[in-house]
Amino acid sequence: MKDYAKLVTYTREQLGTMGEFDRYDVKGDVLREIAGLLPNAHVEIVGAAWCKDCKREIPRFARIAERLSGWTIDLLGDDPATRERLAIKRIPTFVVRATKDGPELGRIVESPSSGSLESDLLAIAKEHPSQILA
Repeated sequence: MKDYAKLVTYTREQLGTMGEFDRYDVKGDVLREIAGLLPNAHVEIVGAAWCKDCKREIPRFARIAERLSGWTIDLLGDDPATRERLAIKRIPTFVVRATKDGPELGRIVESPSSGSLESDLLAIAKEHPSQILA
């Protein structure tokens, strides 16, 4: 199962917010730019089913992840060990890395600072285009 499909299943079965997934209008032009700058990345998502912001942002990220085929995703629970290991203050937190065990490139905490996940991801990609990581 593709990583984004796991997020869709989580959205449906745990969050109960498939409507958010279905309604979200992905900014395709921004995603193309992200994929051009950072075609491969790994995202660790820390969230919980009780969290209102998770119910909104995780389905949206699932919709985005459908179109970033070179990206992989780990969905992590909100537990003390994960919070300590990743220095999590609020959820959801999306930690973007070059590779699964690679350096952190950036993170989105609770909700996007720019107003959209795509714009925040583009800002991270612009700071760390793939040619710098090679």
